[in-house]
Amino acid sequence: MSQAKRRPKTHQLPPEPDEYIWEQLDKLYLDVKQPTAFTSASRLYAAAKHIPGVTLAKVKSYLSQQSSYTRFATKRKRFRRRAIVAFNLDDIWQV
Repeated sequence: MSQAKRRPKTHQLPPEPDEYIWEQLDKLYLDVKQPTAFTSASRLYAAAKHIPGVTLAKVKSYLSQQSSYTRFATKRKRFRRRAIVAFNLDDIWQV
């Protein structure tokens, strides 16, 4: 009995999950006609929830690669200040 050699089925592999997500995020973020064009991470994530496998972390990773987001992102206005301890009343004064 001779066995015929089996050939592997040739089919096109689906794109990598992150590539597919990034392509869909490109459509949402870079198209000016979309309401999510050039918006924040939370708004882009809210619009991209229908894409399977998308998370807020992936959206932030995508936006960190976009020069328009990193260049024009809003800066933090409130930042942590150093704690100052006064031992007595009227102990710390500046002139």
